[in-house]
This record gives sequence, C-alpha cells and structure tokens, in this order.
Amino acid sequence: MSSDAELRERLTVANERLADALLMFESEDARLSHLADVIDELAGALRAIDALGAKLDPLTRLPTSDPLPHELDRDGPRTPVLAWQGFDRTVEALLARRDAPPIDLAALADGYEQLARAAREVAAALRSSADSYAGELIRCTLCNKRRSEVPEMVIGPGKFVCSECVELCVEILEERPDAD
Repeated sequence: MSSDAELRERLTVANERLADALLMFESEDARLSHLADVIDELAGALRAIDALGAKLDPLTRLPTSDPLPHELDRDGPRTPVLAWQGFDRTVEALLARRDAPPIDLAALADGYEQLARAAREVAAALRSSADSYAGELIRCTLCNKRRSEVPEMVIGPGKFVCSECVELCVEILEERPDAD
C-alpha cells in the first residue's frame, strides 16, 4: 500500500501535469483529449488519498491556470460545437465542489472524472465537426471566407486564416524591398 507521502507526491505530479496540459499548444481536440487523460490521473490521485482516509489541507492548491486557456474560457472564441455547453456546466459544478469546505475528496474526484468525460465529448465533437456545421461557421479572420470555400484553414487561438490569405501575405512580404 502507498504511504501518505507517496500519495501526496502523486497528487502534486498530477497537478503539475494538469498545469502543463493547460498550456500545451496542439489542435483543440488533441489538447482536450490530453487534458482529459491528465484530469483522470488527478482524480485517481484524489481517490487514492481518500481511500487512505487522509484529508487534504484546506490550503492545498488544486490546479488552476491564469489566464484560462482560450478553449476553457466560456466567453472566449471557440470552435462552435454544442458539447461545450455540457463542458461548461461540468466546470461550474467542479468549481463549486472545489470551493465548498470541507473538501470531500470522493466528490471532488467524481467532479474531475465528469470533467474528463466532458472534455472527451468536446474533443470528439471537434474531430467530427471538420465537415459539419462548425466547418461552415468558421470563417477566415481576414477575408471572411468559409472553411468550405478554401483549400486549408490555419486555426489559432480564436483566429482562423485561410490558405489564400496566407499565400497573399507571403507574396506581399516577398515583394517588399529588403529593410537593410
């Protein structure tokens, strides 16, 4: 059986991995899938501590990220899929559990597991949305063409640039005299 110190170390490592996952720059669906895996690790660490009958110090910091990654910010720009609604409700419920003393580790682990499931649902919706209505809603930030109207779309945090605008930008930059 693991000692209390080993379990607390496991929780610390899971917290660090979650913080790292929140900062990863990948496609939204890959990032959310990875985030879900790390959240499951955190839930497992909380369950192991709870099984020992140990209690978390009320000052134990649980993972947060400031600023919140754009995908997790409900007011930020996101690829439009309905699964975000369930994800947002799950985040709100988890924050309520996390902020209500005393900390119930089993309930907190349940909340993290629900968040992992919700993140996987959004990731799956994002993967399947490439050719669906979300693909029609995504427009180039520069020329306003739909994703379906251009060969490629470069997707960044809340910004979309079509391959035609990228080509035009490259041409403009190549035509500029060197600024020596």
